[in-house]
Amino acid sequence: MVLKGTVRLLFQPAEEGGVGASKIIKGGALGEAEAIFGMRVDFEIPTRTIASISGPLLAALCFFEAKMVGMHAAEPHLTADPIVAASFAILSLQQLISREVYPLHSQDVLPIGAALHAALAEIYLDSHQHSVKQGGSASNVIPSHVEFGGTLRSLTTEGLWKLRRRLKEVIERQAVVHRCNAYIDMRDEEFPPLPAVFNDESLHLHVKRLENLRLVLKM
Repeated sequence: MVLKGTVRLLFQPAEEGGVGASKIIKGGALGEAEAIFGMRVDFEIPTRTIASISGPLLAALCFFEAKMVGMHAAEPHLTADPIVAASFAILSLQQLISREVYPLHSQDVLPIGAALHAALAEIYLDSHQHSVKQGGSASNVIPSHVEFGGTLRSLTTEGLWKLRRRLKEVIERQAVVHRCNAYIDMRDEEFPPLPAVFNDESLHLHVKRLENLRLVLKM
């Protein structure tokens, strides 16, 4: 088979959160490419099988960290409790998906993970995720602050920006309700937001036709 055109092979570095694709694009690695076909190995896909879909494929992504600051005290009625403020904020954030996303377009996820360590309590939420929640280590006092974090993901880039806006509103307002202060870091400098991967339908059909042709030739 003779290829009518130029094929350029790209090997993406720092694929998992390292923004490697952005770096090779800025470095001019794409040249004058008219289309890109990406491939990755997935252990869930049977050997000698190609899996693809048109439209949204991989979610847009960004990270966040938040800190609820109250007052350190051994007498709860004399302080502002950051544990309660953080707990209400986390519960409210989880409701963004179930109450603000149209059920038939439910493409957003908001994992908040690891453990929240605070006075008299250890609350575990989605411990497989990559975020840390911590407050104090003493079991008989209310800590001065609680930290938590997570990721925002949406199968549309527009959905990600909506989640970012609502996340800030929810955390800041829950802090006010519970007489605390909230500090939010979206970590954009360390981990710039990643756009969603959207497969072009015509290119998807092209790959599908080639795969069908390969099967026919093998038979």
